[in-house]
Formats: sequence, C-alpha cells, structure tokens
Amino acid sequence: MASADNSSQRKAAIPSPARELFEPKRHGLIAQLTQANTLSGAVSRPKEELEKAYEDEESDTEGPPIKKRRLILNTEESPSSADEAATHLANKLCTERDNATCVVTGCRDPVEIAHILPNGLARKETQAIREFWVPLHRFWSQERVMAWMNQAAGPEGTETCSNFLCMTDMAHKLWKKARFALKPLSLSEDRRSLQVQFYWLPVYNYRSRIPATEVPRRMSRKLSGTAVDGKETMLFNIATNKKLCSGEILTFKTNDPNSHPLPSMELLDMQWVLNRVLALSGATYATDEELYPDFSSNEGSFWDNEEGF
Repeated sequence: MASADNSSQRKAAIPSPARELFEPKRHGLIAQLTQANTLSGAVSRPKEELEKAYEDEESDTEGPPIKKRRLILNTEESPSSADEAATHLANKLCTERDNATCVVTGCRDPVEIAHILPNGLARKETQAIREFWVPLHRFWSQERVMAWMNQAAGPEGTETCSNFLCMTDMAHKLWKKARFALKPLSLSEDRRSLQVQFYWLPVYNYRSRIPATEVPRRMSRKLSGTAVDGKETMLFNIATNKKLCSGEILTFKTNDPNSHPLPSMELLDMQWVLNRVLALSGATYATDEELYPDFSSNEGSFWDNEEGF
C-alpha cells in the first residue's frame, strides 16, 4: 500500500503538461493538436479534391487488409453557402483591417488569411471535436478553457474577423508548424490596438515518450531564427529591415473595432499555449506512422471518425 501511495505522490508531483507528454502521444493531447492543424488545411480544400485524395488504401502485406488512416468527408456537413459567405466576409474584413499586410513581417502581396483557431474545430459537435477539447480541461483552468471554447462557439464559429490574421505564405506555414508563437500582451481600452510578443520556438525531435524529469529548453530572447536539420529559417521585418527576433513586440491595429475587430485575445492565448505544446512534442514533423503505429486502431478520431466534418 505504501508503495502505491508513493507512486501516486510522484505522479501528482509531475506538472500536468509534462505528465501528458510522458504518456504515449497517440493517446493524448499531442495527437489531437497535430490532427487539428492538418485538418485546418484540409477542410478548406475543394470537396472533390478531398474525396479523391483520401480514399481507402489497403496494405500490401499478407493477412487481413489494414485500412490506412484517412479523412472522411460527409457531404451533408460540407460548407454551406451561408458558411462560404461568412468566410468570404471575414476574409474581406481581415484584409481591410490589416491593410493586406502581413502582421508579422510587414510584407505586402502576396499575403493570405491565417486562422488562429483551426476552422474544423468549430463545426458541428462530434466525438472528434469533444476529444480535442476534453484534454485541455486536465491541464488548464476551467475558466481559461471555457473562454477559448466560447470564442469558437459563436454563430460564425471560426469564420470571423477576430479569428483571422494576414500573413505571408512563409509566416503562415511556420506558424502552423509551431515554429513560432505570439504571446498576447494587452488590448487598448478603445479596442483599436493590440500588442503581442513574438517568440521563435525550439525544434524537438518526436519521441513516443518523454521523461517527466526532462527539462525543456528555455525560449531564448533575441533568437533570430529557427532551424531543422541544420537548415535555418528567418523572418524579416521590412519596417526595420532587420531579422525578427524573439521578444519583439508587434502591434496590431484597427480603425473600427466594431466592424473590423482585432484578433481575439482568448484565441491568441489558446494559440500561445498550444503552439508551445506542439513545439515541445516535435509532433508537427512526425510521420503518420510515428504518431499512429497501429493503423487498425480507432484512435486519432479526426481521421477515422465516420461522421466526418
């Protein structure tokens, strides 16, 4: 009995995020976050392309065929004309608010719209959606998670100006791969100005288990880039003509906080938290086989759930 008590005490002493990373990632938050990031790109693709790209495949090995992981699209839940209209309006408002300029680098043309919260997470509630939100309650306060959920549960869901940012293609892709994160600092009283702090995130190799005693590398200030396999990537601020470094303050502005609202502080907070978790896991550079070694299991519901999105 004493041994069991000691074991429980040791487990309780492990910080919650570290405890989750100590478990097999295919059972935890990391897998769901990685799927959500992939899904955010997938759901914006044309229906015909998705249906063609994610067909059942069978293994070439002997024995019972094993279906590989796929994204199943339910046409009944494909974006409606109302959804498409909401997205079009939000894109227009975001482009006008940010003056068609990347909020990170200051570059213009070409820029694209970046979601803060992946758009798949606000669609009709399914088991897959619940499996994304439930683990968050284990590690962060009820109040904090509910603030995130409430922002995703509005009538427009994620397709709203307050969930969009203008970014260059490169900055957008680096953000989705958790190579950097934006820490929300303050929103002015008139809601016309919002400050965030830019941080490059360390790159880790994916491992199915991480010792709870392993201390992550600190996010160094003044870090001017990120590297994978020795290949360095940087972003430049064209206003200063200098490399964008960790710790720099970025200011987002709007001329009309009612019709063209600034990004949601709650969603930016969620991005700040979860991008760091993703970076710590190394999962954004893991293969599907590494994340889900058992293709015949029903885990990873974002891909296997027959309800689709």
